[in-house]
Amino acid sequence: MKHKLSITAVLCLIFLFSQLFGIFTASHTTEIVKINDTVEVESKETTLTPRPEVKDFSLIISIVIGILIGTGLILLLKKLKKPLIWKVWYGFAVFFCVGTALSAFINETIAMIIAALSVIIKLTNKFPFLSNLLEILVYTGIALIFGPLLSPWWALALLLIIAIYDYIAVFKIKHMISLAEFQKDSGAFSGLRIDYGKDKDKTSKKIPKKELKSGSSDISSKKPLKSAILGGGDIAFPLIFNISFFQWAAIASLSEIQSFIATSWIAVFQTISLFLLFILAKKDRYYPAIPFLTGGTIIGAISSIALFIL
Repeated sequence: MKHKLSITAVLCLIFLFSQLFGIFTASHTTEIVKINDTVEVESKETTLTPRPEVKDFSLIISIVIGILIGTGLILLLKKLKKPLIWKVWYGFAVFFCVGTALSAFINETIAMIIAALSVIIKLTNKFPFLSNLLEILVYTGIALIFGPLLSPWWALALLLIIAIYDYIAVFKIKHMISLAEFQKDSGAFSGLRIDYGKDKDKTSKKIPKKELKSGSSDISSKKPLKSAILGGGDIAFPLIFNISFFQWAAIASLSEIQSFIATSWIAVFQTISLFLLFILAKKDRYYPAIPFLTGGTIIGAISSIALFIL
């Protein structure tokens, strides 16, 4: 097991809640319109971060190119040792994504104020648990922008492409590991992060004060700090598929509640696949999560279609 069970459970629960909240937000911004015998789905425009004009294949190409360019720029910042530029960049991304997610429910001005406060919380790292919860809004915002522009088939194609890229980036080229380490060291990690392992080692013994005065050190030191992380893409790309599937299910003449249940079923399988990854993974090693999540997505989607749509 990569991390202790309690940490693994927290990561998986936050992931699941991220998916469910994202699907719920999509349902809140989606209107099912019936014209004669035709059912169409209209998505509320994201005014804070407008959607691109492209769809399906063209959108996938744009996303892939954007990922490659973004990866290259972050690696350049790492090489130049410019973490501050990355933090500013990340801060802007948090602002617009959180603002986009919140504007689905509240006034845009209030959403922007809360988004600005979110940036401060994320970059100061003074409230770790709250910082992780804010990631739910960050990736909901991203998925709201791209999810409605993809059919489930193209969203699945995107997942498969990212799964292959993730595998190569972690196991072959290994630059994804460099990116993760750079982000962690900068204090602006793009994803979920839970630090643990600060408890004192109960098996160690304290050295008497006389020996400490003579120059010896206290060997009752704390255990090394460990981090359990889950990259932002591991949350965002499955959610993009889920929002796409939700709208497709609505077009398939399911009600809004039925579409939510059908899509939530997929999120459960995605969470199970993530849990299995953490259980099977070895300690102190990096693993690509998207291949596992893609497998969970496919199994969940097939079973959801069989149970709720056919």
